[in-house]
Amino acid sequence: MKTQICIILFALNCLLVYSQSSNETENSTTTSINDDITVTLSLGSNLDLAEGLKLNSFYGRLSAVKHNFLQSQKGWIRKNVLSKMGIYGAVYQNNYITENKQELPPAYYYSLIQKQSPTEFQFERSYSKIKIQKTYKNVGLILTFPFNITNHNRQINDPINNFFFTPLDFEAVLTRETINGEYNTLYKDTIVTANFKFDSLLTEYKQSKDFVDYYWNFTNFQYLFKGNDYEVFIKMTPLSLNWKGGEARSHTGYGFYFGVIEKSFNIRIGGEFKGVYGDPNPFYNLFITKSFKLNKFGKLFKETD
Repeated sequence: MKTQICIILFALNCLLVYSQSSNETENSTTTSINDDITVTLSLGSNLDLAEGLKLNSFYGRLSAVKHNFLQSQKGWIRKNVLSKMGIYGAVYQNNYITENKQELPPAYYYSLIQKQSPTEFQFERSYSKIKIQKTYKNVGLILTFPFNITNHNRQINDPINNFFFTPLDFEAVLTRETINGEYNTLYKDTIVTANFKFDSLLTEYKQSKDFVDYYWNFTNFQYLFKGNDYEVFIKMTPLSLNWKGGEARSHTGYGFYFGVIEKSFNIRIGGEFKGVYGDPNPFYNLFITKSFKLNKFGKLFKETD
């Protein structure tokens, strides 16, 4: 995890340095999709559909993007290929929506009532099913290199409307999975016995574990629209390779992400789902945030120097 953090921080630093140098030399009346670095902080909450669109947990994302960061008129490869490449890095925290409750097979569980003798105990015995529900708290790192496949020069005030193909899109996610169990009693009675299993005592059912998933989204398509009133971003991944929990064998997965920003108040609504082909339980996440353009703060301080 430390390696991925270092990569993201290095990439963000490179973007900031390059942006400062490029801003000093660019004075043309036309521009490509985004000649300046954009640093965005989004703070808000996850929406849990299982609780009726309840705001149930913290959502945050810090990102930086620089499109066409190798833009140059020198050399055919740099002019026609590398000039269309951008770089995007982000760190985020979110919660996946809880899965539908699943039931474990029914079994006997015991609650101690009193001691009857040195060798016998009185128990309340219940024959119960356990309904389990899983929640996932994630901290993720993203590094991607989007290629602009529809880029064109435009007047500065024109809307942006572009598509990207991204064969180099990497993500590492540290996840804490928590499993909570709820007992559903079918019937119960009282018994006196000395023969019982201590692991069958009726206690709180809760388990948790941490693991890291890795994603290489090698077929990644993105769409970006920036108008005067709102922005739309869509990311579709029909094929990816996922390494779940440190497994050596990869799984074939998919994903979808969208975000819509209302520019007057910078309110951002979005969501994502991702999963593995053959697994009927994909992960879902919806969120609502307030977005802040941090590069505007930098310009403000520069103007007051």
